[in-house]
Amino acid sequence: MKHKTTKILNILHQEHIAEHLASLPEEHQLEMVNCINGLDLSVLSAGEAGEERGDFDPLFAKTIKQIEENSEKYTEAGLKAIRDGKVGAVLLAGGQGSRLGFDHPKGMFNIGVDRELYIFECLISNLLEV
Repeated sequence: MKHKTTKILNILHQEHIAEHLASLPEEHQLEMVNCINGLDLSVLSAGEAGEERGDFDPLFAKTIKQIEENSEKYTEAGLKAIRDGKVGAVLLAGGQGSRLGFDHPKGMFNIGVDRELYIFECLISNLLEV
């Protein structure tokens, strides 16, 4: 089992993790070995499969007037991209909720009035609604 783990770590150029692994208590070693052995390494070569990639054109600034004039066009282009499964979302929500008087990540803060509603839940619900 550890030989397989060492091989995986070598492939990933993460030999330092194998060194750290030895310093852990046995139960934590086993847990970490199971996690490492469960990695799906196929995703590392996904871009090498000769897949055709889209083009990225530079974005240029638009004035508020230009955006307003083309609002329907932009909205339809965005909705079409969503329908076609060509849009992804990444939720970047770093930081603690200390200014909220909350001792956890701010996304875990309950903003609900009539029911429990957490910031993360609200953001994800908004995405799913689109």
